[in-house]
Formats: sequence, C-alpha cells, structure tokens
Amino acid sequence: MLVGAGALDATDELLAVADTLGSGIAKALLGKAAVPDDIPYCTNSIGLLGTKPSWEMMQNADTLFVVGSSFPYANFLPPIGQARGVQIDRAGRMLSLRYPMEVNLLGDSRATLKALLPLLRRNQDRSFQQTVIKNVADWWRLMDDRAQPEDRDGNRVRPKHYSPRSRGTSLTTRSSAATRALPPIGSPVTCVCVEG
Repeated sequence: MLVGAGALDATDELLAVADTLGSGIAKALLGKAAVPDDIPYCTNSIGLLGTKPSWEMMQNADTLFVVGSSFPYANFLPPIGQARGVQIDRAGRMLSLRYPMEVNLLGDSRATLKALLPLLRRNQDRSFQQTVIKNVADWWRLMDDRAQPEDRDGNRVRPKHYSPRSRGTSLTTRSSAATRALPPIGSPVTCVCVEG
C-alpha cells in the first residue's frame, strides 16, 4: 500500500485493510501522519527521502494499492507490468495518473475503505508482510547503529546532545570569522534592515 495526504483521516481503516491483505504500508511525504511509524509493517517514507524497506517492498510487490496519493515519482513504484493496481482518490483526474490501475475507486479514502473492507478476504499467506516487518526492523536497527557510532576500540559513543548548561557560551566555527563574532546564545541581538 502507498498512502498519501488524502488518507490522513483513515488510519484505522488503512491498518485494518493492510492486516486483511497482509501488506506493508509506505507513506508519501504528505501522508507521513496517516500511519504511525511504529507499526511493524509501515516502511515509512517512499521516494527520494524514502527508506530501503519502502524501496524493497515496491520492487517485490505483486499489487499496488494507492490510497489518497498522487506520489509523482513512478520510478519508486513497482515496475509497470509487475504489479496489478488499485487506487482510491477523491479527484477523478488523479486516478491511474502515475501508474496503470486496473481498479479505480472515486471517493473519500476513509468512507471507501470502510465500504471495501467487508468485501476483502483475509490473505492467509503472510510471507510478504513478514518480509516487510523483518526489513523494517533491520532498518530501525541500522538507524540506531548509525546514531550511536563506535570509537576506535569498538565501544559505543553516545552523541553529545544540547544541554541547558551550554547556554551563554559563544558559537565558534573554524570557517567564518563573522560567526565567531556572534554574541553568546541567549544574548539580545539587534537586527537592522537595509533597503537595497
């Protein structure tokens, strides 16, 4: 499944459909809030700022179900001819615009998913969704590892975070004398606008 801004109010329905179909859920940038990131089969973002699990899911999909999205980058979708397509959108001009869909459903995402859900049969083969879940878990482990690098001896190094005690210290940088001359953080600053 690929969800976008048109599915922001359909979270429960999206999760119910994904569970029934045994699918994963990728999110277009404008649909980031449609599904929480901690859902095990949510691959998070797709596209230029997307995740590897989203890419892998799309490359291995046999069906693309787009809900409320006009995601413009077709090269991040399954190769044409590999997957069957189903799309829900409230704007008829958006249906089959980015990918050749076999079934186009014109309507509100939430209402359409609610009406569709009783008509769907539960997919007993959960292997696709299990692969998505594994890829997502691996991805989050990788992100955690990258957030906590190791020193030369292989020990985890905790990143230094902003601390209230750092207030009042001057900003310094090697690259700019102008930046080194900035007042301490929290000091009043006067701004001057010059018409040019």
